[in-house]
Amino acid sequence: MSLWSDLTTRWLQSDLDIRPGVSAQEIVTFEQRYSVVLPQDLVDYFSFVDGMEDTMCADMFHFWKLEELRPVFDVLNGDNHDYPDRDAYPNYFTFADYMISSWDYAVLLTNDRQQRAPVRFVTGMDRPGNVADDSFASFMRRYCDDPNELLL
Repeated sequence: MSLWSDLTTRWLQSDLDIRPGVSAQEIVTFEQRYSVVLPQDLVDYFSFVDGMEDTMCADMFHFWKLEELRPVFDVLNGDNHDYPDRDAYPNYFTFADYMISSWDYAVLLTNDRQQRAPVRFVTGMDRPGNVADDSFASFMRRYCDDPNELLL
């Protein structure tokens, strides 16, 4: 089975509706808005499924829709909070959260399609480091195999 099929199987086990993927034009629009290019694994993911509705899976993860992805600085710069690490994630975009944003997950996006796309924890308090050093796909594989491996 493919990674994306495994993902939708996991989500169906949580009784989640599977959102259809986005169009190539929606990906281009996102890339132009932020002056980035999505690595192929993110293109594949968003072409297959566009995140979740406003709900969590049984494991308490919520994956954001493409239109909801934002730079970490923007996510940590809201609600009149002064998060000490909001500047610590240049070029990282938040794409998922755990337990209603107890912490978030962010992926590196640059203007180089060949750029690795490591995933980091985002807590708003400190910098605990990478969750997946090599790619978004490796993060998603770990999520599909055992989401508990992705917890702080």
